[in-house]
Amino acid sequence: MDSKLTSSRSKFLSREQDGKLQFQLDAFRFAQESRSSIYITCHLRATAAASASEGKACSFSIAANGWTSASGDDQACSCCDTGCSMRKGRSLAAETAVHEADMVLGPLIVQRVVPDDDMVHEFQSNRLTAEDHRAAGVSPVAVVMAGMVAAVGLVCVVVLGAVLIRTRHKP
Repeated sequence: MDSKLTSSRSKFLSREQDGKLQFQLDAFRFAQESRSSIYITCHLRATAAASASEGKACSFSIAANGWTSASGDDQACSCCDTGCSMRKGRSLAAETAVHEADMVLGPLIVQRVVPDDDMVHEFQSNRLTAEDHRAAGVSPVAVVMAGMVAAVGLVCVVVLGAVLIRTRHKP
């Protein structure tokens, strides 16, 4: 999730069902971009929930200053800053099915909303400026790109969940 890098409120939502993974994204618009429609294309790969550490859904919580898991097992996210190693031992490839698909979502229409005064004040007080990013050594362009990559990844996870549910219920 991009929330650690950009200080956004984007996050995976707590799981209410094993077959669903939902997320919340802060909205943004690319600088210098006037088009309002976007397409999100992603390659989805799903494995059993118990396989390999890369299959977890972690978000950075600014309030807790740490990573939290959508499944509630925050310990699974303890390696998010250091890099999670792959499972050691025998391969699970023969034991678990892997589902893969390429998906396109869109066009999504992004509309500008005129916020009320309270929302403008809150947005301005929480917004990081380009100067803040430069002072931290982070390029605003890199932040925007990281946000887009995270957004695409999150949409892919949701579509992947839909693919898994669909394949699970086929006769």
